[in-house]
Amino acid sequence: MFSIFILNCSQKTEDFGYLTVQVNGKSWKATKMVPDKYVSEILQIAGTNGNSELWVQIENPEKGRARPLQETDLNHFTDEQHNMFMIVRGSITVTSMDDQWVKGNFEFSANNNRGGTALSGKNGEFKVPNPRRFRK
Repeated sequence: MFSIFILNCSQKTEDFGYLTVQVNGKSWKATKMVPDKYVSEILQIAGTNGNSELWVQIENPEKGRARPLQETDLNHFTDEQHNMFMIVRGSITVTSMDDQWVKGNFEFSANNNRGGTALSGKNGEFKVPNPRRFRK
């Protein structure tokens, strides 16, 4: 006598959008997005790929309005070797926004104060959930 167990491993993963950018001319794309579920005046846009991560934020997002990226601890790029590059200037624009999604583009310059190196992020694009959709 034997038993057969069927295990269904098809797990639906929730779509939290995407985050891509050209970092010093090389494509970088988040393989995991960290959704901002907290409704506030600041929208966090965050993603990881292996040991690297990118965090950018936009204050009071509005469609069609370019905003400067603020120099803050939350705006940074960390490379695979765990070097943290703080964004010192750049801009971010929301290109579309509804109750479900916020989409846009960005670019930045960042510095690593410990190593004295710099990098640039060009042609950045994002699509993230609008935090309002997580409200209950």
